[in-house]
Amino acid sequence: MVATACADGPDLGDLADGPPRDSTGSLPAPPVVDDPATPDGSEVPAGAWPAGVPPAPAPSPDPTPLPVDDDVRIGTLDNGLTYLLRSNGTPGASLDLRLVVDAGSLHQEVPDDGSAHVLEHMLFNGTERFPGNELTTRLQQLGISFGADVNAFTSYDETVYLLGATTFDRGAVDTAFDVLAEWAARATLVADDLAAEIGVVRDELRQSRETLDGIVQTRFEELYTRGTVYEERVVIGDPERVEQLDAETLRRFYDTWYRPDTMAVVAVGDLPLDVLEEAVVERFAELTPRIDDPPPAPDRTVPLDPAPRAEVLVLPDNPVDYLSLDLQLPVWDLGTVGGERMAIVEEAV
Repeated sequence: MVATACADGPDLGDLADGPPRDSTGSLPAPPVVDDPATPDGSEVPAGAWPAGVPPAPAPSPDPTPLPVDDDVRIGTLDNGLTYLLRSNGTPGASLDLRLVVDAGSLHQEVPDDGSAHVLEHMLFNGTERFPGNELTTRLQQLGISFGADVNAFTSYDETVYLLGATTFDRGAVDTAFDVLAEWAARATLVADDLAAEIGVVRDELRQSRETLDGIVQTRFEELYTRGTVYEERVVIGDPERVEQLDAETLRRFYDTWYRPDTMAVVAVGDLPLDVLEEAVVERFAELTPRIDDPPPAPDRTVPLDPAPRAEVLVLPDNPVDYLSLDLQLPVWDLGTVGGERMAIVEEAV
């Protein structure tokens, strides 16, 4: 889904293909049809799908599962946390880590308050072991590139934290794993830091709502999410809602959704698999949920709409008008032979 802030990574392939997009809004546009006539010659109301003309059925791709690379070690800890590890000596002496949290703006209490995204920012303001600026200072001393603009992104469905380290220094490797575990369970979320982070997000909101690229992306995103469970769940949030966020709201989101069973750790680097696995087990095996009765994951079903969607965007200060005509496509299972083939065909087209 759409990602925002930090490392922007828009991807609305689950809903529709179209121009780049990354945060909010749209112009109203009814679906259109190529031929407004029904089989009996009668006129069809504007925006309606012709009666008696069923959409072409989606193909049934080969469901054979794709084999997993034998060099990848996949496991699940007793607390539900998943890990995926691979030893890789190219380019050498490097380690890349990811903490993937199955929680984004779709999981927010208030659809457009931006709490998932702001929480991501807040995790860079310190943890129990690395309070305040000590987190940034420690990582920079070890030569680890660090900052909210390069180390995380938030989307509708997930939040991902990224760290890289050199394996020349085992201290850097240990610290990188330590920070990942701290982000997973020990964020401090100090109220005094929240005002500063809201100011940072406010700047991002200006970029998404006032620049030409941001306006275009904003308009098309609403088109692609309209009528789905993702509608109005703008990742970056509504400005007024973001301004009203408090530390208690962020803490509830953190404790509710940042749980071992909603997380995965990915580690790829120039270290033996056993060393990588030991590092994960040592730091993550003892993590436990911080609430007793977690809610079920939100429904992510997006039914296919057979009607095309049209959007025309005219900006008075821009000499170029934008026209988009889009068809929703099925979500293929990329873990299967047929699903991967269909995705490749769509990319080629």
